[in-house]
Amino acid sequence: MRRKVTAFAPSIRFQKGERSFWKDAFLRLRPIEDNYFNTRHYISLSGEFIHDRLPHKFGLDRADQLDALYRSGLYFKENEEFELDNFAETLFPEEEQQAAFREFRDEYAKAYAVPLEDKFDISPPAVRKEFKVLKSVIKLDKNFHIYVHGRRDLIERGYDDEKGKKYYKVYFEDEE
Repeated sequence: MRRKVTAFAPSIRFQKGERSFWKDAFLRLRPIEDNYFNTRHYISLSGEFIHDRLPHKFGLDRADQLDALYRSGLYFKENEEFELDNFAETLFPEEEQQAAFREFRDEYAKAYAVPLEDKFDISPPAVRKEFKVLKSVIKLDKNFHIYVHGRRDLIERGYDDEKGKKYYKVYFEDEE
């Protein structure tokens, strides 16, 4: 009687910490610091700055944050080259906000131990990949979500004294 022998390859499953140990400490793999690398990090750091720093330091509401995210996306999609000062001026109208962004950039580079260039060619594949992650949603209580893809001038925020509630007024041309 012949026995059928099958090859057996044990499946090795690493936990996240183990995986990073092998990748970082043992193999000492580091990402290539190219245009793709810089584009990804600037998109990530601008998103963090807009979500975490702007509302607390400058009192921006959620609609203004989404507008800044939208303008950030436009900058990366419409330009071929990134230049730090131009980006900061395009995104943030006030000099104080621009200075806070530059300061946050330095903190980000130090915290993640990544060298960030002030000028580089924007990588379109990195832009496509990274902007899928950034969300442009205003969540209202547990009832409503407003998806915003630009045009901050078509959204108004207010407070109704009679009802004692906040509101958003949204202007549009066509309903689908």
